[in-house]
Amino acid sequence: MELDVIYNMDCIEGMKSIPDESIDLIVTDPPYLMSYKTGYRKDKSHKFCTEIAGDNNPKLIADYIRECYRILKNDSACYMFCNTNKVDVFKQELEAVGTLCARNYKDPKCVAIREATKQGYAEAYPRDSVNLEHPNSKTRRGRVGKEVAQTLTTSCNQAVVVPSEKEAIV
Repeated sequence: MELDVIYNMDCIEGMKSIPDESIDLIVTDPPYLMSYKTGYRKDKSHKFCTEIAGDNNPKLIADYIRECYRILKNDSACYMFCNTNKVDVFKQELEAVGTLCARNYKDPKCVAIREATKQGYAEAYPRDSVNLEHPNSKTRRGRVGKEVAQTLTTSCNQAVVVPSEKEAIV
């Protein structure tokens, strides 16, 4: 794919032509899995008044998330918007490909950090440390230190949740 060119094509097919680990940041607003259509237009024959094709297809989201993960560079970020009623579906798909963090929009100051506990995650808040070592591990526990770094290492695998005006940032 060429830079600075707009492609009108299926997103997943287009992403397949992007090399592995070549993207620094993804900010995306994929289908919300809610059969979306607007009811706010006066002209009810407008195309936005009909359901968006594929908007209720969980496989589409799973495939999309897999491609996003494949093309993202290590130590990069993806900000993905979704319907609050479907957060668990998106979180499950993100965890399936190996992501470590997920934002909890019920409490924007909280970041869910995946770990091997019954709950499946630990909650990190501003000033908490997060151990980012072995992000794809299925057995790691104790990743979050409550206002303290649990383990000091010589590598750069520790992060701190930083407060901002609207939400916490890892």
